[in-house]
Amino acid sequence: MQLRYCRADELALEREDLPERWPLPADPRFPFSADLVDFVRPVGPGVFVGLGWTRPDSREQGRKFLHFLMVRSGAEA
Repeated sequence: MQLRYCRADELALEREDLPERWPLPADPRFPFSADLVDFVRPVGPGVFVGLGWTRPDSREQGRKFLHFLMVRSGAEA
């Protein structure tokens, strides 16, 4: 799975596109700026590992900047 942190204006969402009582999207907050992309893989039930990259631009290749682990806690939904 790829997580891309987009600016609100890139999403083109309207109020009617969102579930009732959800806030309108806002720009990503630090450290999830719009120039980052995370790649995530499941490694077990409720466990994911990921690697964050800066998004490449025309001058340079993207670079790794973060490794992370996500674990789901609590009862199954």
